[in-house]
Amino acid sequence: METLEFRAVTLANLDAVSELRVRPEQADLVADNLYSIAQAGLDPVGWCRAAYLGDQPIGFFLVRELAEGRHAYLCRFMVDQSWQGRGLGRRMLDQLLARLFASPQLQFIDLAVSRAPRGAEAFYRAAGFVPTEEAYRGGWRMVLRREDYRG
Repeated sequence: METLEFRAVTLANLDAVSELRVRPEQADLVADNLYSIAQAGLDPVGWCRAAYLGDQPIGFFLVRELAEGRHAYLCRFMVDQSWQGRGLGRRMLDQLLARLFASPQLQFIDLAVSRAPRGAEAFYRAAGFVPTEEAYRGGWRMVLRREDYRG
């Protein structure tokens, strides 16, 4: 199994990361990577990484660390359309959750998900996120608490 690693977005890989795209029917569910990279650069508590399988960028995520590190908000998470359906999104999410929960002060991670049939609610439920039925940041809030993390 090839190594999946997270790399900083730099001038050297900006073009490749900004060209990653979800499937056309998912395009309205996640912001463009270039917008997300700009957002991370302007947000003092935001950071982003590209996911690489070997030397190939396959995905991207943006995280905001809030409440002095006790809360992480997963703003963006995407796997390029050509890499979807291979279990890489789950590997990527599992690795990200392990990295975030390695911080002893982190109490929970949340995100906003679309309830559209093509949305990712089932994907996040399988990772342990629980829906709260709360409208949140343009979607529906899901939360993974430290005590429920199975990593």
